[in-house]
Amino acid sequence: MRKLKFPAVAVIFISWAGLTQSIGQIRNAKVERDRSGAISLDSASHLISNFLSIPVLNNIGKKYAVGGTIDTKYLLLDTPKYSGILFWYCFNLKDSNLPKLFLSWEPITQYSKTDIAGILQPTGGTLLRPNKTIIYTENGIDKKTVKKFVSDNADTDKTNRIVSTDTVSGYKESFKAFAEIIETNPKDISQCKYPYSYFDYKENKVMRNFLKNNPYAVRYYFGYDSAAKPNKIRVILMTVDSKGANILGGIKDGGGGIVETSWPPPPGGTGTRKH
Repeated sequence: MRKLKFPAVAVIFISWAGLTQSIGQIRNAKVERDRSGAISLDSASHLISNFLSIPVLNNIGKKYAVGGTIDTKYLLLDTPKYSGILFWYCFNLKDSNLPKLFLSWEPITQYSKTDIAGILQPTGGTLLRPNKTIIYTENGIDKKTVKKFVSDNADTDKTNRIVSTDTVSGYKESFKAFAEIIETNPKDISQCKYPYSYFDYKENKVMRNFLKNNPYAVRYYFGYDSAAKPNKIRVILMTVDSKGANILGGIKDGGGGIVETSWPPPPGGTGTRKH
């Protein structure tokens, strides 16, 4: 895959003092998948709960974002042309007109699963982002409470905005700096080595099944899986109905299941992940 040169971008460097805190209680996520590769609501709630169990991520989730909403039309790809969707993690502490933490996304024509480090920056001139983010509003962060939050989450606003490549390039570097200082294990400080999540459409039928019923929208949440290396911070996708509620069932229920099959690491995980 052609390696892209990094442009001259004003990257935000801030003092992270006071953000690093000791880890909360993280439980290894035993991710349950059905035959299509979709994960269960329990597994999704577990991963989101883990994300919120780390104090600095809890602060992010309750102040800035634990998720966002995407208009489905931007995820329906011409698969002969595009191989999948690339989501970039963006951390913004500069522009008050943009969310503090959000995903931006773009369709890409090729992704090398043997050269993960080859993707250095966004490839398109413009990308998209959610109009607003989802803030975690519950006091408890246990799996049961998170499951209720996800089940009750409803908002019909699926507006997405254009964001420039240069903006994303800067904010994904800020996210990398942020991810590297999250204290979980002194021997393994890289919690999200690559600031992106790639969802494959061509080789993996999970995304095709996920969007089969053409849902009103798609909602994403941030999760955390301590066994998912090199990217422990995960992107979890759920379909949304016309009332703005998450569709928690599978295709037969009008949804597409819940998916978390992104690279890196490989969908389904490496030998270190529990399933």
